[in-house]
This record gives sequence, structure tokens and C-alpha cells, in this order.
Amino acid sequence: MTLTEQQISTLREMASQGAQLNDIQKHIQSEFGISITYMDTRFLVSDHHIEILSPEALAPKEETPIAETTLEPTPAPEEVGVKVSVDQVTRPGAMVNGTVQWSDGVTSIWYLDQMGQLGLDSPDPQYQPIPSDIEDFQIKLRQVLGA
Repeated sequence: MTLTEQQISTLREMASQGAQLNDIQKHIQSEFGISITYMDTRFLVSDHHIEILSPEALAPKEETPIAETTLEPTPAPEEVGVKVSVDQVTRPGAMVNGTVQWSDGVTSIWYLDQMGQLGLDSPDPQYQPIPSDIEDFQIKLRQVLGA
């Protein structure tokens, strides 16, 4: 498949503004009139060195104010909760994947397969996150995927 420099420039601009692979695929199909698979879109982006930014990279950074020094002891940090991230490189057989760090510090790999089913791989196959972590994970996953 051959794209014009103008089309490639358009795709680079989209990626710099946060478009993900599926957004680029849809744009190629609707605006350029080219039928393309998700995998071919990945190859196209790679061949033209188009950088897809993660949602975390696009989020505005909050500056943390410098704390004043005090003589009082600092309280222990509270439990952080669940952290969800999306990987830049998609695993074979997955549409999208990433990692989740549970509130107890255990990190698992999550993925959505071609059928839209969610899967989790943990270092310990017997590991079960607590129910509140699962709820928090579902909410945060929807947020990072923009659903």
C-alpha cells in the first residue's frame, strides 16, 4: 500500500494528538478509502516511524508543590490503589494489552483478545486480587481505553 506524503503527514498529526491504532485504521478506511486490517495498520505505522502515544503520555502533568519542612513526623503513605497502563506493543492475539498493579503491589498483565474478552496473567496462577481492586481495575481500564 502506498500513501502520499500528505496522507502520512495527516497520520503523524493524528498520532501526535493521541490517536491510537484503531483510530488511524478507521481514518484510513473512511477518509482515504483504503481497506486495511489492524495488523496492516501496525505495519504501516511502524514503516513510517509514526509514534503512537500512550494515554498516560498525553495526560497533563500535575506539578507537585514543594513541601515545607516541618518538625512533625510525616504520616505513612496511604494505600495507592490500582494502577492501569496500556502497552505500546500489542501482544500476539490481543487487540490491546497492558499491566495492572494491584493495591497489594502484585503486577499482572491484562489483555483484550480479538473477541473482546478480558484476560489476566499473574506471576502466580493462584493469585486473586481483592474484589474492590477488581472494581477499581474495571473503572480505570475504561478510562485509559476511553470507553
